[in-house]
Amino acid sequence: MKKWFNIVLTYPKTVIAIIIVITVLLGSGVFKIQFDSSLDAVMPRHDPEYLLNEEVKKTYGNTGKFIIIDVASSDMLQPHILTLVSNLHDDLEEYRRFDEAREMHRLSLLQELSHNKNITKQMLLQTFADDPVFTRYIMQILQQLDIEGDRLSQHDMTKIIKKFTRTIEVKRNETVDLIISPFTMKDLRGQNDTLYVRDIVEKNETGKRKVPQTAEEIAAFKKRLTNNPAFEKGIYVKDAHGTITDFGILLRLVDQPQYDPLVKEILDIISYYQGTVDIVIQGVPVTHHEINEYMKRDLERFIPLVLIAVLIVFYLNFRSVRGMLLPFATLVFADLWVIGLMGHLGFKLNVIGVALPPLMTAVGSSYSIHILNRYYIDYPVISRMGKYKGIMSSSMHISLTVILAALTTALGFFTLITNQVSSIREMGVFAAIGVIFSVIIALSMIPAVLMLLPHKEKKLQFSSKVFAYLSNLSTVDTIVTTLAHWAVKKTPVVMSILLIMICIAFVG
Repeated sequence: MKKWFNIVLTYPKTVIAIIIVITVLLGSGVFKIQFDSSLDAVMPRHDPEYLLNEEVKKTYGNTGKFIIIDVASSDMLQPHILTLVSNLHDDLEEYRRFDEAREMHRLSLLQELSHNKNITKQMLLQTFADDPVFTRYIMQILQQLDIEGDRLSQHDMTKIIKKFTRTIEVKRNETVDLIISPFTMKDLRGQNDTLYVRDIVEKNETGKRKVPQTAEEIAAFKKRLTNNPAFEKGIYVKDAHGTITDFGILLRLVDQPQYDPLVKEILDIISYYQGTVDIVIQGVPVTHHEINEYMKRDLERFIPLVLIAVLIVFYLNFRSVRGMLLPFATLVFADLWVIGLMGHLGFKLNVIGVALPPLMTAVGSSYSIHILNRYYIDYPVISRMGKYKGIMSSSMHISLTVILAALTTALGFFTLITNQVSSIREMGVFAAIGVIFSVIIALSMIPAVLMLLPHKEKKLQFSSKVFAYLSNLSTVDTIVTTLAHWAVKKTPVVMSILLIMICIAFVG
């Protein structure tokens, strides 16, 4: 370790620069990280229930490839509601068949409009007046952006183009294999020993659906729809009075490892129609999307809370800016390293692995605390010996303790590799790697930064009396001293409590 610290203290700027470069390179993988809430991640691959589920999928198909949309209204058979459901079906149809020329034409028109500094919402919608599906798409984006007034800024147009570019990539995958709705169903009729197939909703000469508008057309549509009892409770639902209140739209998806981008697009489409009708979306891909969103929100909530708690602990222990920021920086860097590495390697965060970032923050904080605590204890010695020799001596003194603590923790996590659940195995391996990253950063960056920071000998005279006084100011030291004093004075009581707790834990 002496050679290691010799390099760190001789070339502190180089060491810090290397750590920052590694942080940027590995940290960029954070943007690649994906979330996985699938059953495969949390079930042992040799579990009988899991194997049975796989056999069922082979025999009857994968039910995880369906999205069901329920559209409900008290006026379901009114012309404007039928038109709305037909428009919704057309919007979803865009994700089944990808038309490269059409999408590029739309994109080029948007890009041309973006150069106009006086562009308005009305001008934008008027440009695509002959493309009703895309007009609704633009209205949907404008609704999400919640732009006041009619004028659109260059920034607004950039947002619209970026959103559409992402949509094009989702459409290119052609994730939707089949759409079933009242507007696509066919009915079988028998006449003179012959079966006839006909569309429930008729089409015009160009092949487009003729959405029922008049009372006669709606009555004919209802009759064809209700003639086949197989359609009830699947394609449509009646209430207790026999009135049709719901239409069902079923999307069958192709096999893909990730349905999240499509689900996001569908949710955006539904939000545009929500209100005029009540729309409920369900299915395994939707459930996985919601779980993934919960995991993201948990990370956004828990990581700041953990970091704030750690900052408070650092402040209570060191009562200095460097005592707070140095260990805090090592924790942030270590988190970026391990999560970024997962992203680069293609591993996903699952319902178990989502605990990894706050876990690394909590576990990794102890190494920085040990090193800085040793530095402040040795402050008078460093003042006498000089920064280089003093920090070298202090770092050498604590390094073995920190390394052994990290190795035992990393080995403990690494034993999870024997677990049959893939998500637990992955968390164990990356937790072990994260611990190693934490100790490497702590033993490198903290001595290097301390070597560059001024050692204020005049302002901080760490005589034994002053140091004792500062220790008394530390809340952590006060609590630890009180507990230690009580444990020494009341040894029989402490041992009795310990034995009782062991017995209770053993029974449990």
